[in-house]
Formats: sequence, structure tokens, C-alpha cells
Amino acid sequence: MNDGTSLQQARLPVPIRALNAVGRGLASVGYKPRLDASAMLRAAEKAGLDTDLLPDLARQGMFNRVASLNQDAHFSLFGTIGFDQQLRRCLFNALGIERIIQTHPEIRDQKVRNPIFVVGMPRTGTTLMQRLLSLHNGARFVRFWESYEPVPRPSEDEAASKARRMREAETALSRLHWVAPSLRAVHPMTVDAPEECFFLMRNYFLVPRWFDFANMESYWKWMDALDAAAAYELLKRQLQVLQWLEPREHWVLKCPLHLGYIDELMRVFPDARIVHMQREPTEVAASLASLMSILWNLTSDHFAPEEIGRWSLETAAHLHAKGLPAMERLGPSQLVRVGFTQLVQDHAGTAERIYEVLGYRRDPRLTDNIAAWSRNNTREKHGRHVYTLSQFGLTEDEVMRAFA
Repeated sequence: MNDGTSLQQARLPVPIRALNAVGRGLASVGYKPRLDASAMLRAAEKAGLDTDLLPDLARQGMFNRVASLNQDAHFSLFGTIGFDQQLRRCLFNALGIERIIQTHPEIRDQKVRNPIFVVGMPRTGTTLMQRLLSLHNGARFVRFWESYEPVPRPSEDEAASKARRMREAETALSRLHWVAPSLRAVHPMTVDAPEECFFLMRNYFLVPRWFDFANMESYWKWMDALDAAAAYELLKRQLQVLQWLEPREHWVLKCPLHLGYIDELMRVFPDARIVHMQREPTEVAASLASLMSILWNLTSDHFAPEEIGRWSLETAAHLHAKGLPAMERLGPSQLVRVGFTQLVQDHAGTAERIYEVLGYRRDPRLTDNIAAWSRNNTREKHGRHVYTLSQFGLTEDEVMRAFA
């Protein structure tokens, strides 16, 4: 039994470390591979995709994101290879979505009605909350395999497409867990489970400032100057496609970044309902810094724990400070606040209350569905996530001051 996952245990596999050693050797003689947005566009065209369909702002986002990754991420060789594959997949996904909308323009008329957005700092229970609410029989959520490749390819049979996309997403998850087994304890992922809006927003290269898989400071500054509603419009576009492919009553969505962009979210989804997850700031800061250390150290060995801790705290406090006043402007039928302890102690009661307060149809099977899910998904099923503030050069006093 795994009784703990520490930073020391979160080491890359030997083949990846060997690859990165080769990369350091190449860098020492002046050769360091770089990401190339133009080459990615050429590859998409060679694959038969129409790159003219990519919205102008998404194209700008792609070039800015690539430039920032080359400048700010301090990639290892594995990091460069991994992000090159990720960016190409995002581009192919965006072009596939645009193609299906061009072929079926009625998709633009799809109404995204009464979506639920679970928001809160990372490590406050947003994942658990989304997965419980998604057990309602009218809920639509973004499965990991859908976020990995949202739409079928042209002339592809629907059933065969789903099987292929699930298979490829499962392979990608297996690789991720091989490279970073500690992620299982931090953020459990399965191919068919609900996943974050982040993976959809990333498809169009417009992701507001938050906790990403690498440092992209110059990209985030570029995003800070934009109206973030543009990113939410492109999220909505993807939700329209997905619900056209598989309609349900309401969406259950989540991503920690939404906390800092409530106003922009509500402009695009005016009848959205917000579930705000809350937890003691000292718990959030330590857990978040640990998560970011795992993510950034997948692709770089440049960042010290203290640097990651400082960045995590500043970013978390920034999103928190933006989100609280925005939520104060919401009406009582638009917002429910949930404490982490409350959720952990009463899965079914918390979910039932949220649906009642926010005015959704009652699902008589929800309590039983949650009980069955909870039996199979205990809190430490994949081990414990072990962390302390001091590992990242932080103290309780400075965390409380940052969130004051």
C-alpha cells in the first residue's frame, strides 16, 4: 500500500532522465530545440486541415503561447517534445471543431442553458464536487477523452470514432501516470470521468492566467491585457458542439481559473450557476505549491521549490481577490458556497442541497448514485498527497496575509 507521495518520490523515470541528459549535452554545444508555431500550422495543412478556419485571436494566442514557452519555461528536452505534441493536438482539435461548425452551421444556434460552474482555488474539492454533481441523470460533462479529441474526424463512423478517441486518450493518460505517478494522488483522472474546462480552453490557445503545466509569464501578461470573455466565447463554442453531439439538460463544468474571471464568465453564460468551494488558505497554498512543483518539474529542472511556492501563492491570492467581489454581485439563486469539510463529510447531502437551492430538477437516483460512486472512490484510493508549506519556503503568516 502506498502510504504517501512526497516531492522526493516524484522523480522522472530513468528513460526520461536519460533523454534530458542528452538534451543538456546538446545545449552545451549550442543546439537547443525550440517550439515552432509556423511548423505546426504547416503540419496541420499537410494533414488536410484548413488552417484559415482558425480564429485570428486563437492564432495570436498560439504564437504568443509558443514564444512564451520558448522564453519562460526553461524546458528540458522532454518538456520541449511533450509540449510540441500537445500544441499540435490543440491546433488539430480547434480546426476540427471549426470544420464541424462550418459543415453544420446550426450548431451556432445551440443554447448553453443553466450551466453549473464549480469554482474555487485548486485543492478545495472542486474535482470531487464536479464529479458528484455529474452523477445527476440530466448532467452533461466533458469527459477526458472528449477534451483530448472533441470531435470525430471527417467520414469517421461515430461508434468507431468514440472507440478510437477513448483508446488514444487512455494511452495518453497511461503515459502521464508513468511519467508522474504522484499525480494519481493529487488529481485522479480516468478516461471517462469529468474533466476541467482548461483542456477545452487550451484548444484555442486562450487560457487566462492560472496554474498551467509550465511557466508562461510573457503569455500571461499578453492574456492579462485581453478581455477574458473572448476565451469564454471559444469555450462556449466547444460546448455547443459537444452538446449538439450529445445533448443533456445542463452542463456541470469546473476549473480553478474560473474563480478569477467570474464577471467575464457571466457575460458569456448569463444564466450560469456558481458553486464556490472554500478551504483554509494554508491548506490550499501548500497543496497547490506541491501540485505546481510536480507539473513544472515534468518539463523543466530550472525552478526551485521556493520560486514555485512564491509564484503559486501570488497567483492564488490574485485569483481569490478578483473572484470574491465578483461573486458578491451574484444573486442567491446563482451562487452556493460549500466548505471543503462539509463536502467530505456529506457527499450526497451537499450535492442534493446544491441542486435544490439552484433550482434544478430533482433526480431521485442521485443519492444512490453518489453512494455507489463514493464506495469505489475513497479519498486515499491512489495514496496520500503529502506536502508542507516549509517545503516551498512559505509560512502560515504570509499565506494568511496574502489572502486577507
